Formats: sequence, structure tokens, C-alpha cells
Amino acid sequence: MPQSARVLGHYPCNCSPGHRGYHVDVALCERTAHHSRGFVPPFPGYASRPRQYTTDIWAVRHGCYTSEPSRPFRSATIDHIQCGRLECNRVTGDFPGANLGLYSITFLNDLERDRETLLAYKAFREEAERKQFRHFLEVFDPNVGNGLPPEKIGEFINDQILRTLAGVPSAGRPLFLKVVYHGPRAMEELVQYDPTLIVGILGGSAGTTYDAFLLLHDA
Repeated sequence: MPQSARVLGHYPCNCSPGHRGYHVDVALCERTAHHSRGFVPPFPGYASRPRQYTTDIWAVRHGCYTSEPSRPFRSATIDHIQCGRLECNRVTGDFPGANLGLYSITFLNDLERDRETLLAYKAFREEAERKQFRHFLEVFDPNVGNGLPPEKIGEFINDQILRTLAGVPSAGRPLFLKVVYHGPRAMEELVQYDPTLIVGILGGSAGTTYDAFLLLHDA
């Protein structure tokens, strides 16, 4: 392990102090961190990050998964996130863990793979609604060649989002979206079509703080 790499014990500490002195609506932490060593969620916007790992972010050392077409994959269950066990006691409704989580999907412009992605999300939505678990939806751009010109990706993603949520009642919908910013035209198209959607934009670790605020300004 590189000397600069962090170990698991660092993360429960880093999840809690980071919000002090700042206005934080949502803080994302790994399920393993927020059930380690008696860690208590620091404020109501605490969320588990994420319970759905698409394979295009399996960035393991010496691996090649990020260059393969993305597939849906689930790790922790909703019960694991809410109470740290396979099955929670739902008589009391008092859960020590998080009750908000991120679910990520990647569309590929491939019929079978996109259908698999939608069926996995449908199963999650139904489980989440039964267990009164809130979520927000992160939508990634295709991670491999998809036959679409770059300037059309925003339209492709918008249509996929609207089709994904079509027919889903408010009880099963995400609280908000987290999407790649494809410029003002694509953003306006999405929010004007369905004013009930709350749309957030994806940032990245490669940029500076200035880049992040500039992106927010442009969006």
C-alpha cells in the first residue's frame, strides 16, 4: 500500500468534522465508515455513498474495468445502510445509520445493457419505497464508445432521465438528480420539461475550488 494511502480508520473521523462551521445540506460517506466504531451520523443530511456501484468506477490498481461497458452492481442493502444489519427492526422505525443514499446509473446507448440498468434501478426503487429510504440519482455519461457525437450526449442523457422517471409516482422518485453538465441548453431543456425535478451537477476531483464554483455559476 502506498505510504500516502489512507486506511479505513481515517474515514469515520473525516465524515464528521467536515461539516462544522459550514452550511452542508448533504454529506456522503461510505457505509463501512458510518457503521465503524460506533460512528453516529452528525446531522440530518448525512447520506451513504453510494450503495450502487456501477462497474465503470471500479478503478482498481492494474484493473481494466473502467474501459469495459458499465454494469449495475449492488453492495450494501438498504437495511445495511439504515441499521448495519441484514434485517432492521422496523417496529420502532428508529435506525442508527443513514436514511438517504446515492444511486448511480450509466447509460450506454445499448438496448440490453440499458434495460439491465433500468431493471436494477426499478428493483431498488421498489425496495426503497417499501422501507421508506430516500435516495438521489446520479446519472453518468456513457463510459465507452456509443455511436453518439459528443454534442448529442446531453440530449441523449436528458431523454434517458425522463424515460427512466416516466410513470414513477412521487413516492418512488429521487429527491434530486446529479448529472454531468452539458451546457445551458441541455440543462434548461431538462428543468423546463419537468419543473418538479431538482437537478444538481457533477463536479470532479481534478479541478480547483475555483473550477467548481465556476461550474455552478455557469449551470
